[in-house]
Amino acid sequence: MAWGDRRAGGQLLLPGEALIWGLTLGLVWAAVLAASPWQSSRYLMARNEHVVMRSAMLTAVALAVFYALMMMTGAAINLYDPQLDPERSMIWVALNVLPTWLGVVILTGVFAAGLSSCSTFLSIIGFSLSNDILPASTDEKSAMRKSRMAVLGAGLIALLLALFQPPAVMSVVWFAATLFASSWGPVALMSIWSRRITAAGASWGLAVGFVGNVAISLMVQAEWLSLPVYLHPVLLSTLMALVAITLASKMTRVSQAETAYRDFLHEFDSGAVSGWVSGTRWIAICTMLSGAAIGLFLWQQYAATLAGFAERFALSSGAVQGAYLLAIGCGSMLFIAGAVGYWLVRPDQKAAATRTFMADNR
Repeated sequence: MAWGDRRAGGQLLLPGEALIWGLTLGLVWAAVLAASPWQSSRYLMARNEHVVMRSAMLTAVALAVFYALMMMTGAAINLYDPQLDPERSMIWVALNVLPTWLGVVILTGVFAAGLSSCSTFLSIIGFSLSNDILPASTDEKSAMRKSRMAVLGAGLIALLLALFQPPAVMSVVWFAATLFASSWGPVALMSIWSRRITAAGASWGLAVGFVGNVAISLMVQAEWLSLPVYLHPVLLSTLMALVAITLASKMTRVSQAETAYRDFLHEFDSGAVSGWVSGTRWIAICTMLSGAAIGLFLWQQYAATLAGFAERFALSSGAVQGAYLLAIGCGSMLFIAGAVGYWLVRPDQKAAATRTFMADNR
């Protein structure tokens, strides 16, 4: 969504509202990348926390580069056909504009990304239903049968939705992200950093965050409820989940096994990562420099160019302001990410003291 996009009620977003929406989007995806099962399972394969931090910073740089190029690509596609459906734009370009070999590469990437996500989600659905939701299986064969039936059912439902529902990839992905952010986010983070959350609190937090988000989103979609931009359903449902976690945890007690496992998560072996500090700090410095360079590139090649064409093509002042804010925001976020990484990865004694302080004060 950008400046000038319409909300459900047909009202245009002002630059400040669009900025709030963009910040909300960023916080939601931060929670999803940190807590969602298909993402957090990747972190378990990392050798140590330094590998996770390095990959996170490098991925942020790559994403910013692709995002900058996407701005140029969107403007170029719009010159071919201003009425083109955004959901099909890259597919149309790959088939009708680009050289055959490059179109094949792009379509292969699109299909590979889709298949990768589908396989991951289906495996998570099958595992969750057979192990966590349905009654416990008596043997491995029964568990496998339940898992396969769950994958088949989920696949058929997704196929029917894809056949009869008009393309809305971004809308579906965004809605799914808010569901995980409001349900999984508080529970996952509090399970690591809070000494007070209990199993009952986690269960109620998952349920209330999920159901609350769905209910509020449906009411907004049906226009039964109108919310300002700063009160997005994901924010309200996250607050509801936090309240549910707090109340349920006060009524129950943390077991000794849960306390011991949390302490295990916070164990820190300084000798195991002593040789990784300097490399991670160099990547943090590169991330900061990349943020400054990408922000400057967007300022000169996107925002300044747009401002030069504003009068000629009767562009609104909001669109020009949005371009400059995009340049500043993209560069600043990368710079801040690198700075935070540089500050967190300090000499071992200071890092261990920070971890101990954070663990003891949660």
